[in-house]
Amino acid sequence: MNVLIIHPGKVTESFAASAVNKGIMKQYLDAKISWVVDHEALPLFAPNEKLHKVYSYGEFWRDYKSEIYDLAINLGDLSSQILTVQANEKCGFGFDKTTKKYYNCLYRDIPLNMNLFQIYFRLANMSWRGEGYDIHYYPRFKSKKNRVGIAIANANLRNFIGEQLNLEDSSKLWIIPYKKNVFKKMDEINRCKSIVTDDLFTLHIAVALKKFVCFLRVMPLAFNIEMFGNGKIYDVPTMYARS
Repeated sequence: MNVLIIHPGKVTESFAASAVNKGIMKQYLDAKISWVVDHEALPLFAPNEKLHKVYSYGEFWRDYKSEIYDLAINLGDLSSQILTVQANEKCGFGFDKTTKKYYNCLYRDIPLNMNLFQIYFRLANMSWRGEGYDIHYYPRFKSKKNRVGIAIANANLRNFIGEQLNLEDSSKLWIIPYKKNVFKKMDEINRCKSIVTDDLFTLHIAVALKKFVCFLRVMPLAFNIEMFGNGKIYDVPTMYARS
């Protein structure tokens, strides 16, 4: 079963969409899965030995020679090129007219009572059954007991953290340093037992690494947040976000 999954969106989106691998592998035991992703997302998928091939978006279209796939799944691309992919079965954006509500949720912020895993699985014509991220990461450091990692983009939220989260022992608080490289970012997050963040990508990584996550929701999201029972969402009042 030769499967092509296309998602040239942001690294954050590809990270969550990786869960589709697990669904495909359950449904097709002989699946040979190839991904087409943004070049910044390549490192996320490259270490996964279960995948057949991983292409950057530009590389795929440069080298595509009308190979016929058994199944093509489009999770993010709306260019006219996507229609030229040849496959015996196609699903997802551009291939299925019933996907408009998922597009509106992901790209137009129109609320939908589903989490990202449910959305991506429906785009792939599957039902989500609790599958998590499929990112292969090998920790370089051990987590430190009770260390709380702070990773916030909005510095104004420090007052909210101090007043609302009851983090009494400040000696165990640690500001997670910014790292552009995704695996270095994962290394820093993995040093902690729990994470406080307002950043969706940090949330995805922390949940994938089985950290307890306090997610500070500053703005409404069009989809539900799934933390597999290992986190809590705090809706931040405007007075804190703008103070």
